[in-house]
This record gives sequence, C-alpha cells and structure tokens, in this order.
Amino acid sequence: MVAQTIFAIAENPILVLPILMPLTNELGIDPVHFGVFATFNLVIGLITPPYGTALFTGSIVLGIPIERKVKHMLPFFLAALGVLMLITYVPETVLYLPRLMDLL
Repeated sequence: MVAQTIFAIAENPILVLPILMPLTNELGIDPVHFGVFATFNLVIGLITPPYGTALFTGSIVLGIPIERKVKHMLPFFLAALGVLMLITYVPETVLYLPRLMDLL
C-alpha cells in the first residue's frame, strides 16, 4: 500500500512481487492468499494520496475538489482497511472458494 502511493500501478507488481514471492513461499504463505492480499493493497494505494491515481482521475472527471472527495471517501476507505485486515488475518476468507472448488 505504501509503495502504491509512490509508484504507478503497473510498476508495483513488477518491482515488488518477484522479491516477495520467494519469501512468502519460505514462510509457508499460500500464493493465492498472498496474491489477493497484494492486489487489495495495490487497489487501496490507488485511492490514497499523495499518488492516488484513481482519486485524482475521479476528481477531474467529476469536477470536484480533491478535499471534498476525500471527505466523502473516508467511510469507504475505512471499510476497505477493515476488509484488508480480514483478508490478512483470516486467510480462509480468501481460500474458502478455491478449496470448495478443489482448486487448491
């Protein structure tokens, strides 16, 4: 999430994931769980300043100041952080469906 506020969306997976994937394999973290976790972090990074591509694009398209948009986005951002915590600390929320379909 922190890297997403600095780099663009296309650069982050290319720069960060090859470094972290072997580490997650060593620690025994499921690759599907890590992929969903990383993707959700990147999406949250898109809506947070200072880089927040989606934040600035939406502000320009809607024609409203960023400050006003951020004020109204705060509940959704907090909900996204709550979902991120759930994804991070309860891996079964991510892995339930693939296991149900015998994909894992």
